[in-house]
Parts: sequence; C-alpha cells; structure tokens
Amino acid sequence: MSESFPTLGPAAGQLFPTLWRGLRCIGRGLKKLGRALLYIILVLLAIHLVATLITGHMVRRKLSDIKASGGALTMRELAPTVPPGEPNAADIYQKAFDALRISANDEDILFDFDAPPAEERTRLARQVVAANQEYYGLLEQASQIPACAFPVDWDAGFDMTFPHFADMRQAARMLRVRTDVLAREGDLDAAVASCAAAFRIAEHAKIGPTLIGQLVAYAIQGIASDGLENVLSQGIPSVEVSRELHRRLAAIDQKGPFMRAIQGERASGIWFFDFVRRGFPDELLDDLFGPFEPWLFWKVLGWRLYRTAGRPLLNLDEVASLNLWEEYMSGFDAAWPESNEQLERTTATIDGIPIYRGLLTKMIFPVFARANWSRDRKTAMLGNAQIALALKAFKAEHGRYPDSLADLAEEGWTLPTDPFSGGPHHYRREGAGFVVWSVGQDMDDDNGRPLDEEALRDREFKSDEEYW
Repeated sequence: MSESFPTLGPAAGQLFPTLWRGLRCIGRGLKKLGRALLYIILVLLAIHLVATLITGHMVRRKLSDIKASGGALTMRELAPTVPPGEPNAADIYQKAFDALRISANDEDILFDFDAPPAEERTRLARQVVAANQEYYGLLEQASQIPACAFPVDWDAGFDMTFPHFADMRQAARMLRVRTDVLAREGDLDAAVASCAAAFRIAEHAKIGPTLIGQLVAYAIQGIASDGLENVLSQGIPSVEVSRELHRRLAAIDQKGPFMRAIQGERASGIWFFDFVRRGFPDELLDDLFGPFEPWLFWKVLGWRLYRTAGRPLLNLDEVASLNLWEEYMSGFDAAWPESNEQLERTTATIDGIPIYRGLLTKMIFPVFARANWSRDRKTAMLGNAQIALALKAFKAEHGRYPDSLADLAEEGWTLPTDPFSGGPHHYRREGAGFVVWSVGQDMDDDNGRPLDEEALRDREFKSDEEYW
C-alpha cells in the first residue's frame, strides 16, 4: 500500500496561505522588474550604440576633412626623409657630436657669453677651439648638406626621443666660442662664416615636425645672432661675406616649418586618442598621474570605462580637440597682433569646455601663444641681423652709414618686414654706430630702448622687442 505526500509548494500554501500569496506576488513583481530592467538595458545599449556611431562618424569626418585639405594624420607622414643616393647631414652631425672634446667645467666657463672677456677665458677658448678642429670641420660639412633626417621612431607617440637636439644646441654654443675667438683675432670674415654655420644648423633643427624642434632652432638662431652682433661691433667684414649671409638670412622661412610642426603636434594628439581607445598600459598611467593616485578611479573607472562605456564622450572629446586645432592653425596664419589675440581667445575656450566633453583635451592640449611670440621675435631678430649686415657693407663701400634704410634699398639690398608691425624695421645713426629695432610685441615704438629682461620673463613688454 503506497502513501503520497504533498509537494512543498502546495503544502506550504495550505499551511501558510497568506505567506505563500505574498511570496508569489513578490515573484511576479520581480519578474516584471527584471523585464523592465532588461528593457531599460536594451534601450540604453541601443542609445549607446547609436551615440557611438554618430560621434564616431563625426570624428571620421573631421579626420577626412583634414586629409582632404592636405593635412597629415600621423607624424610619419611629416617625417623628414633623405632621397636615395643623397648624403644625410644627420650622419655627419653624429660623427661631429662623437668627436667633441670639452669638459663640463670648460663648458660652464665658455658658455657664459654674458661674462666680460677675461684673459683666462680667452686662453681657454683658444685651447678648446684648437683641440676641436675635426669637430668644427664636421659641423661645417654637415650644415652644408640639404637633407637631414635623424633616426627617430615617428610611430612611438609620446615615447619619441630627440637626443640630437641637445647636441645641436651645444654645437651652436661651440660655434659661438669659435666666433668670438676669430673676432678677437681680427678675422671678421671667418667669424661671420662661423655664425652662418650656426644659422644653417638651426634650419636643420626645424626640419622635423615637432614644436620642440622649432624652439631649439629659435634658441640656436638667438645664439648665432648674438655672436654676429658681437662680431659686427668689432669691425666691418668684407662686402662679399656680408652679402652672402644677408642672402641666406633673407631666405630663411620661419612660418612654413612652424606650421608643419603644428601639424605634427596635431598628429600627436590624434595618435593619443587612438592610443586611449586601444587601452592604457599601467606604466603610462603611472607616468601621467603618478603612482599615488587612487588606483580604482584612474585605472578602472577613469580610463577603462572611458574608452568603453564612455566611447561617445571620448569621440566628442576628440572632436573638441580637432576643432581647437583648426582655430589655432587659423591664428598662426594671421598677422600680429590679430594672431596673438585669436590664439589667446582659443586658449581661453579650453577652460570653457565641459569636463565630460573634453577630459583628454583639457588634460593634454598645449598652450601655443608663447611659441607664436617666440617665432615672431626670432623673425624680428633675423631681420635686424640682415639690416646690420647691409649697413656694415654700405659703410665699407661709402665710408659712412646711410642716412636712412631707403638708401640701402636704392642699392639693391632686400629689407625685411617687421613681423609685429607689418611695416619696416627702424634705424637711426647713433654716435659712431647705429641702432636697428623692431617695435616688439606691444606694438609701441620705444625708439630702440633695450628690452627689459625682467618684463620679458613676465611677458609685460615695456620696450622694443629687438635692438642692435
């Protein structure tokens, strides 16, 4: 004889009817809630997918517009190359860098060009120049070669290194030492030729598509210009040497390489956004934020979710960055002071970008207004150097300095334009010499009053930008 037992459900329902009805209601409620949550998740996923597609299309369209306008999307597209069969100046430069023989202590003494000449310093300079004839010869040879491409991994993004820039700047300082030695010995033509080699090295530093390369070139131009001013203050070179350097300085293009470098900086930004999409290595996060930042936020919530769940925001972030690049490039193309005003407005807009729409842009976007000023300042300096060479040649031929710059133009000398005012540079005879100047960033002609270096550091310009 068999006996059946009720199942747990019905039994529980019979024993605890109220409890059982409550549990069944909860179960039905949870099913409805689950379905509702599922619907919500599906809707959110659909919205996320559509937003990702739309913002991704916005990024691709911006990149396509850049490409269509002749812009570069990668550093590799802008990297300098050497035509097959032609010599590479970088190879000769490297031999020169390896051949340099000078101690750190001697560098400290010789590279202090503001120090008044002393007998011991002059003796040391002659010794160093005599001991580095091979080095100087290689520098001269390399600077004469048109093509120059140092070995740089242009696909490395933020890991790119440029060790040659420090060596090139040191080369300019070494040439300045030789320039001073030659000028003291009375060989002014050779001293001017030494300055010309430094100017050529600056042109090679500008070839690469990086802003740091432009700034190194401007530093070299400043060293060479100071050396040339020192030479011209000691006498008059030959007319032929003055004309040759004048011609070379007039042919220098400051704007073209600078705009190429800005394109390179934009390409680096594009690389960075692609890099974020691929995922951050932990060691790079440590480099960006330091090892003491909260691990969970930066490495998980901050970045891993930003490139996945936050992909639409990441795309909008890149669109904001590319829009800023357009504004900056437009500003660099304008003349001073409109250029400076537009760049300052663009820089101010970075602070106004909401953090959710410009996290990376606000973090990595550089400020370029000072680089623009550095370019124009060195352009003014080169213009002053051209005019000074013409004035010296005029005196060599006529026994006096001209009454005005118009006298130089009448004799076929090319006169540069002041990059700040858009007009001519200014000139006056003073004692046995002369003064040449640009009105400077503040656009206020102070009649050639020397630049206030303390004001220069604070960017409060109360005097003319350049003077001789």
